[in-house]
Amino acid sequence: MVISNLSSEMHNHYVCWQRSGLSQRSYCLENNLREGQFHYWIKKFRQMDSHANSVNSGFVPLVVTASNSTNPYRRN
Repeated sequence: MVISNLSSEMHNHYVCWQRSGLSQRSYCLENNLREGQFHYWIKKFRQMDSHANSVNSGFVPLVVTASNSTNPYRRN
């Protein structure tokens, strides 16, 4: 995936903001960012993180189907 310069720059701000402990407003004021634009990028990166976590969760779907064979563990 090709990341644009703006996307890369905003991702850097996103990571720095998370580590800073500042509110979005305070971080934007300190870094001369437009609050609305920063909020847009935060939302975008959170969605990307959420999607990546669900895709790479390590879980595999389990499909259970009925079988005609006898179960050796079942008591009759």
